[in-house]
Amino acid sequence: MDSLTLIQNVIHNRASQAEFIEFQNRLEKDPAFKALYEESLDIRAIALEQKKSKLKNLLQEQERKVNQPASEGSTITKKTSVFKYLIPAVAAAAIIIFSLNLFGNSITTLELFESNYEPYRNVMGGIERGEEIKEDLISKAFYTYEIKDYTTAAILFEQLYETDQQSMYLFYHANAQLGKGNTQKAISLYKQHQNVQDDFYARSRWYLALAYLKNDQIQESIAVLEGISKVESYNYVKARELLLSLEDL
Repeated sequence: MDSLTLIQNVIHNRASQAEFIEFQNRLEKDPAFKALYEESLDIRAIALEQKKSKLKNLLQEQERKVNQPASEGSTITKKTSVFKYLIPAVAAAAIIIFSLNLFGNSITTLELFESNYEPYRNVMGGIERGEEIKEDLISKAFYTYEIKDYTTAAILFEQLYETDQQSMYLFYHANAQLGKGNTQKAISLYKQHQNVQDDFYARSRWYLALAYLKNDQIQESIAVLEGISKVESYNYVKARELLLSLEDL
């Protein structure tokens, strides 16, 4: 499938699961594909704004014509004049609204993910400029995570968890996988972490909901978000806002 068709299928929620996975892989590995995707989003946003503006101007113009006083000696009643201008306006509005739907005026799951995702902070503290990076595995793992080298971070956190099964390492391993775009692996790790009732449990639920969303698993994401919202845990306000956005999908 060519790049533009794949991007349009994702933007308009027409992509199959296989197409969505292909899209995520190409978005991560192909800078030209990512640039084309971002350009497509910009074009769609501009097109929607232009159509909305055109509809508004059209209705305002028709309202102005309806409110114009009839010329002297005219046999056309005001009621007839209203229908004369109202019918074309309604027809034009219907065409524009149809075009809005055709071009996809609803937000996509990927856009919702991108607007809500923010990498979880480095709890070990930031690295000051000029500060020497320690050679131990923990320091390296958190340093690579902080500089968004998620590929290396994922490897190091996996090694840490294998040698010292602290649940924090499992959580950060999942974060690194999500950051590098390996969404299915991240979901698996977050679900594994959910079996541990540690200090990161509520945070892990939030990122699991986002991972489901990125993977276009809407019902799974909703189920987790509803749980977050009900108990008012980490990011519960954002969870409620996200649930409202998902109602439109």
